[in-house]
Amino acid sequence: MAKLDLDPILARKEELEALLAEPGRQDIVQLSRELAELRPVTDAINAFHAAEQEVEGLELLLEDAEMRELAAAELPEARERLSGAELALPLALLPKD
Repeated sequence: MAKLDLDPILARKEELEALLAEPGRQDIVQLSRELAELRPVTDAINAFHAAEQEVEGLELLLEDAEMRELAAAELPEARERLSGAELALPLALLPKD
């Protein structure tokens, strides 16, 4: 999968959460709606990052003689989760009609 810059999406979610925490906002409905639309996307991004980190961690453990067997046993499932997250991410990024 090509590397996408997903940080602006995650940053926007954090910004919206901070704005919603401010008292007396007049645009709460608009901000809440935008956050609700963004949440499935950020959930997919976070799932992708978690799966990616899990695979990377297990691959590093393959180099450790004591942990090699455990890592080798868990790695296929972790790669499957990463593959699923890679497939789900572009779908989550599609604009809603």
